[in-house]
Amino acid sequence: DPTEFSTFKKEIKSELVFIFVGRLIKGKGAIESIKIVEKVREHTDISLRLIIVGDGPERNEVLKRISESLNSA
Repeated sequence: DPTEFSTFKKEIKSELVFIFVGRLIKGKGAIESIKIVEKVREHTDISLRLIIVGDGPERNEVLKRISESLNSA
């Protein structure tokens, strides 16, 4: 539930950073990680950053999703 992050807002002084490290294939969760960060940003004003480290057959899909996310921000 993204609204649960608002309880941590008082404790976060700058930016919350999430890191995904893994092969970019279906089922590993890279796309899901992007979706989660989008949802949290939608429902809170916490500053978030997602760093994705990896490569694989879903790389273009991940880049496309990131581009869409940045364009809608």
